[in-house]
Amino acid sequence: MTCWIEKHCQLVFVNTEYSQTPESRLFFQIKGSFAEYERIRIADRMSRGKRGKLQKGLPVQNNHIYGYSFIDGRYVINDTQADVGRLIYDLYANTTHSTTTITELLNERGITTLRGKKWAPDGVHNVLRREHYSGAYYANKTISKKTGPNSRTLKPRNKAEWIRMQIPAIVDKDTFDRVQEKLTRNRIQKVRQTKNDYLLQGILFCANCGRKMILHHSNTGGRFYDWYKCA
Repeated sequence: MTCWIEKHCQLVFVNTEYSQTPESRLFFQIKGSFAEYERIRIADRMSRGKRGKLQKGLPVQNNHIYGYSFIDGRYVINDTQADVGRLIYDLYANTTHSTTTITELLNERGITTLRGKKWAPDGVHNVLRREHYSGAYYANKTISKKTGPNSRTLKPRNKAEWIRMQIPAIVDKDTFDRVQEKLTRNRIQKVRQTKNDYLLQGILFCANCGRKMILHHSNTGGRFYDWYKCA
């Protein structure tokens, strides 16, 4: 049997019967309520399972982090990639190299990214910002929220829900902290050197990572666009 719903879409039942009677409508609503209840229970069990695994110090999935291999559910140092990671940190912390000049150096030496491609400044910046390199990071920082029929977005969790994870360190904490300080100084200086003043310049922060967001520009088909992005 079929029934008509909004927008004149036809609802077809292939494994049960349905008729336009009060009893059929009630039964349909009850089945829908039970299905929604079961969906919520499954989601809750999955969430508790992931949280329990994290609390035991086990990553939920492989995030494909440069410098590490994922073996038997744990991150272990990839010696070849880790040496490149240490080189990036050393050049940025102890020389005048920028992410751009480090990128050029890596490409000149034929060193490739995790996907076997050439490096870009954003990739170098991501390595420098990767808290895993210091030997510890936080998991369970975001939660997926449904924003539409076929879309979801990540929302930040309360810091009390974050779970601290331990991982083999690639660089020492002092080097990592010095790099973060230098990144912050350079980002602030870059914002100050911006030719134009923008409403949210220097005061907008990312809800997911907490870093300041800076203005980016693009030219698509002769049309110019400005948007804010994590530094």
